[in-house]
Amino acid sequence: MKKFFTLFTSRWSNVMAASLILILASSCKTTVKNRPSRAETLEDSRNVTFKKPKSHYKYNKKPGDAITDFQKDNRNGSLKLKQYGAPSQLTPYYNRLLTDELGINIEIIGDGILPTDFLNYAKQYNALMTAEIQKKYGPQILQEAQRRARITYLKVQEGSLR
Repeated sequence: MKKFFTLFTSRWSNVMAASLILILASSCKTTVKNRPSRAETLEDSRNVTFKKPKSHYKYNKKPGDAITDFQKDNRNGSLKLKQYGAPSQLTPYYNRLLTDELGINIEIIGDGILPTDFLNYAKQYNALMTAEIQKKYGPQILQEAQRRARITYLKVQEGSLR
């Protein structure tokens, strides 16, 4: 009787496992069977509205435009740096320091890969503006702002500053 009971329970568990596998397999088949076709997915993706960030509309700039843009901003007394690339952990603290204490505006022009012409434009503009900022505040002002941003970041990470 004991042998029969163990044989019955082991077969019963095998039957339960097999039926569970069949149920799961059939539900997977229906999911795959009911998925939308590629044409439907493409059509749905066309209906999604994607609004590009404002900064991506400035790709028509060329390196020669940097000088004229710098001269215009300099005449207006506007100190501005173009920021591009992936932001680091220090970026928000550095940007806040520049804008709040020094009055330097940060213009984010892209957080990914930029076209070569536009990247050269931004580098040339930043070089001209950096020279103007250093003329006004001193030669080590941007390095000092980076150092202070790093200190603020570390204090926030420790929890001593919010």
